[in-house]
Amino acid sequence: MKEFLLLVILTIATGCLVACEEAGEIPPTPTPTPDPTPNPPTGCADPVNTIMDGHSCKCETDCLPGAMCLPEEDTGEARGFCLRLCNPAKQECSASSQCDDVAAQVIGDDACTTSCQNDNDCTFGEICRDGLCCMPGVCRIACTTSQDCPQAQVCARKSGCFPMCQSDSDCLSNDCNPYTTLCDGPTEGAGIHAPCLRHDDCKSLYCNPISKTCYTNCSVERQGCPEGAKCIRWVHGDDMGICFHPCETSSDCTTPGLKCFVGIDGTKFCAPPAKDEDCEQPVESIPDAYPCNCDDECMRGAFCAIEAETSWPKGACLRLCDKDNECRSNCTCRLLEDADTGYCSPKCESDADCPDYRVCFGGSCRPLCQADTDCTCGKCNVYSGYCGDTDQQAKGITETCTDHDQCKSQLCSNSWGRCLSPCSIERQGCPDEAVCVAIFEGELYFGICLHKCVPEIGCEDPGLSCTKVGDTTHVCI
Repeated sequence: MKEFLLLVILTIATGCLVACEEAGEIPPTPTPTPDPTPNPPTGCADPVNTIMDGHSCKCETDCLPGAMCLPEEDTGEARGFCLRLCNPAKQECSASSQCDDVAAQVIGDDACTTSCQNDNDCTFGEICRDGLCCMPGVCRIACTTSQDCPQAQVCARKSGCFPMCQSDSDCLSNDCNPYTTLCDGPTEGAGIHAPCLRHDDCKSLYCNPISKTCYTNCSVERQGCPEGAKCIRWVHGDDMGICFHPCETSSDCTTPGLKCFVGIDGTKFCAPPAKDEDCEQPVESIPDAYPCNCDDECMRGAFCAIEAETSWPKGACLRLCDKDNECRSNCTCRLLEDADTGYCSPKCESDADCPDYRVCFGGSCRPLCQADTDCTCGKCNVYSGYCGDTDQQAKGITETCTDHDQCKSQLCSNSWGRCLSPCSIERQGCPDEAVCVAIFEGELYFGICLHKCVPEIGCEDPGLSCTKVGDTTHVCI
């Protein structure tokens, strides 16, 4: 019907033009006038299309072209936000925003599906990445802390700001549900860490599939948990945490099956223990590459590689990977030496971004012990930075070598032909009275151990020269 009416209109218009032309009555073509800028509806951004990706919005006309407004009244997201889907491999977000790799957060078969050569091979909404159709990313405001985020948003895992209400004043509707952190009013179900079988059993609408208890997200900075619970930080540097009831001992935990644990910032809280008797932390409480005691402590999809198996100080929750998009957004895939496979390691700019017994090197955290107390076994090989015995018959710092096994550090430099001992510049844990020196360009926290020297005397090894590093220190290199 629509096509028929369009054809009739075109036919009438054409007939009129022909008749007018024959009669010599075609009027002059008027000069087109530009459409006036539309007036935005009341309460919307003025001028229109000016609100950047990830920022709060109310109306469809608020956001920059290509983005859409998800208003609070439709989604429950506190104050709404401008949504733009993006490809994490490209820069498609507005200024001050970054592409949060949603596919990397969904570890499993749901993240990427069929093979592809370009986006046209994928279903609507998917993008082609590394030959597979994947979920797109979401443009979020870049942040280091929640101070970088607008009102009612929280900085999570440095992947961006997430809408999250913690009080009624965060919501345009003045109705925050502290269990869901959405502006959607009260929900039915059980409270914080109550037993559950399905998401609908919980007021938070999230039932942890391993512990079978109700979980509620929160802001550590704002502490908006219901029921007198406390927001516990789950990842170093994150403001997003999880609500737990506080405790001093396990007898304070009134919900059956919960025990009293100590969080990463020293706060004590009630949580469901992992089932394995070797576990010391709650289920799914330890991020990738952080020290661990058992598999259940690690986030879903990762496993605990204990110290006795890997020699990593205190072990680590390992998530294997081949490339970065197989890791969560705050991690990168660090390939193992002489292998195509790696593990997901936290991104870092300094040692402060890394868990204990790790050092920041090459933009990600690397395991490194510097004292016997760093290791569960009580023995740190300070030449290698790994836990275990040291071969005292092997060669020490900067001695000549042709094979890794000849060195106490198990690391022989192929190009230099000498034994290298990695170290933390901040902790200065080198053996044999050596000093930790930064020799890699741009690396301020990771170095190698070198013997000090006096310029007038030089080095005992004739193959080394006494070289000044920094302002005053001289080392043999």
